[in-house]
Amino acid sequence: MPGKDFIPEPVPLRPEYDPAQPLIIQPDEDTISIAEKVACDPSHILEVIADKKEAFTRSDILRALVQYIPNPTKLRFAADVALRSPDLVEIKTGIEPHYSIQEFLSIKATLSANARTMASTSTPSVSRAHIDTAIAKENAALQKTAGASLSAEQETAIRHVLGSRQLSSVIGLAGAGKSTMLSAARHAWEKQGFEVIGAALSGKAADGLESASGIESRTLASLEYSWKNGYNLLTKNSVLVIDEAGMVGTKQLARFVNAAKKSGATLILVGDPEQLQPIQAGRPFKDIAQESGAAHLTKIRRQRQAWQRQASSNLAKGRCADAIETYRQQGFVSTAIDTPEAIAKLAQDYVADMELNGSDISRMALTHRRKDVHAINQAIRSLRKSGGDLSVETLFQTDHGPRAFATGDRIIFTRNDRDLGVKNGSFGVVEEIENNQLRVRIDTDGSDKTRSITIMPDHYSAFDHGYACTIHKSQGATVDNAYVLGSNTMDYHLSYVAMTRHRDEMRLYGEPAALRRLERNHNNETERSVLHLDHPHKRFGPRR
Repeated sequence: MPGKDFIPEPVPLRPEYDPAQPLIIQPDEDTISIAEKVACDPSHILEVIADKKEAFTRSDILRALVQYIPNPTKLRFAADVALRSPDLVEIKTGIEPHYSIQEFLSIKATLSANARTMASTSTPSVSRAHIDTAIAKENAALQKTAGASLSAEQETAIRHVLGSRQLSSVIGLAGAGKSTMLSAARHAWEKQGFEVIGAALSGKAADGLESASGIESRTLASLEYSWKNGYNLLTKNSVLVIDEAGMVGTKQLARFVNAAKKSGATLILVGDPEQLQPIQAGRPFKDIAQESGAAHLTKIRRQRQAWQRQASSNLAKGRCADAIETYRQQGFVSTAIDTPEAIAKLAQDYVADMELNGSDISRMALTHRRKDVHAINQAIRSLRKSGGDLSVETLFQTDHGPRAFATGDRIIFTRNDRDLGVKNGSFGVVEEIENNQLRVRIDTDGSDKTRSITIMPDHYSAFDHGYACTIHKSQGATVDNAYVLGSNTMDYHLSYVAMTRHRDEMRLYGEPAALRRLERNHNNETERSVLHLDHPHKRFGPRR
């Protein structure tokens, strides 16, 4: 990546986009079903909202209903019906009351009780000899590969998860060495005779856990599916490690806690509750860690330069303005007149990096909105084509619209496929295109093992250009150089994740208003605690 002394060529005011390759966002398959259910019973909207929000207001109900009932008169009637539902519970009074539904509150209460019980329940522990041996083995490997050793924090976390509690948690900041800690713990568990199982919300995160720690891993959904069919059931001899636990919602985590409690298995929750938030309602990992205690990893190791590690620490603490100012002083914040110009600048720096360093280093462009991802991909390809690369293209019909690919193009896979061995969020490079098929070399994520696959678009069409990706798809990823496009839609959590993916350099781009918005982002625990559901609540039924 260009450093602060890098002087780029003049930047075009606007990147060139190919109108023949539009972004197509597939419609949500559930939309029609929800519309039909809401038409029959408007109170069904409460389940839809509660699936994503732990607490909501009447305004939230109206915003959700208007997607299916645009008529103002019918909308008000439907909202009144929903507000009279016996399932609705008022959890906070005031100028604008906040609500939840009884089912969610019951699941949350059960999860909390089960977690407390497991955290105070003793299970067979790992012997001190096996723990000491595992730590020594990991230190030897680290000395050989990086000239480093486990930190005191990592050793403490290892002994914490290898203790006798049925449930243990580890909170680790971005780049603080959670996977290395788990690698040592795995050696000790296996020496003691335990079966170690890894799981994560996404396939990409599960792959990352497995490659970094050696724990055989799969998605949470896949694990649940196998349980329903009677396979891979947990036993007292099982250790289940859930990585990126901060991304798991209350309902889903409740099922895993319940399964571990019933079977007597040991459950280890690992993550950072301040990185990407659960798509489903609730923040259960944070609640469990606060109530039952957790080991903490705060020493950041990912970034190689001390000033960047300090900036990452500021991001973890919610001090986005301090972190951005640090990068600005080092010459790594680029302000543009507007978003198209910011994209043009980002694309030019990305391509300059490719021309200077080739495949010797890894790089990734990140942003929040899919339309911006698409624009960045097109801008980078346009510059590569004008520079003489990607000269022979083939047009493919993908799930995201028509896409032209050439040898050397970056590609991202957007759906899991067991036969191909790819996960949603996997990246690669096109090695060859022949007979309307693509041969792709899959990114190794630091491993020495290389693997190529052949894609037949008639059978698998879930792929797109992979120079840029959404911040959500980057969770858990590490690259040498990162290029981040700021936007007004990014909150503190998204900023934290986006600006901590790199080892060497990160450059931030945006128009002034977007950058100011990022600097105003902060970790406002006071604001969030207002809607915490631990205080007394009352059922909100029909008015009399």
